Amino acid sequence: PLSKRALVRGAAPYLATAEGLAEVGIHHVDGWAVGLDLARRRVEVRAAARAEVQEHTFEELVWATGLRLRRPPIAGIGAALQNADPAGLEELLPRLERPGRRVAVIGAGLIGTETAATLSATHRVTLFERDELPLGRLHRAVGQAARDVLAALGVHFAGGCGLERIVPIPGGSHLIETSTHSRIAADIVIAAAGVASTLPEAL
Repeated sequence: PLSKRALVRGAAPYLATAEGLAEVGIHHVDGWAVGLDLARRRVEVRAAARAEVQEHTFEELVWATGLRLRRPPIAGIGAALQNADPAGLEELLPRLERPGRRVAVIGAGLIGTETAATLSATHRVTLFERDELPLGRLHRAVGQAARDVLAALGVHFAGGCGLERIVPIPGGSHLIETSTHSRIAADIVIAAAGVASTLPEAL
């Protein structure tokens, strides 16, 4: 949803609100799980509004905290935006309001490929990927078909690409330096190089 519908609509597709949850009897606690005792069936949560830790009991526990963006070890990658969660999307959307921008998408997995394809309708997109084909974790025929579709949409696919660094340019743009495809300028850089679990190792 964040790499297709939301980019077209220009808004994050929130599935629920605090009011809506309350209406169906769900008690929402805004905070971070910091301790878990499965034997006693208790979870400790540090409230977002206050620093205090609250203990909540449960009969059954479902851990569904989602994923976090994984950033590749590339110098300057901190300048890249992302659309793997609503907060990242809301930071990205204002940069995309003006059409015709040079957009660099790093990573041709599902999120990166969908993002590049969607943005190609209004922007000039380059999709960087270290594998030779997009969607490299899927069957090779799928990657070949995706490459053809991207080309038809006008996306420049830089496959087999070795990224070295992202260098800021005065005025807010960036220069992406590679060991295989020389230098490519971009007004917006989007990191879509995979995700990792948010489950804390301590728990």
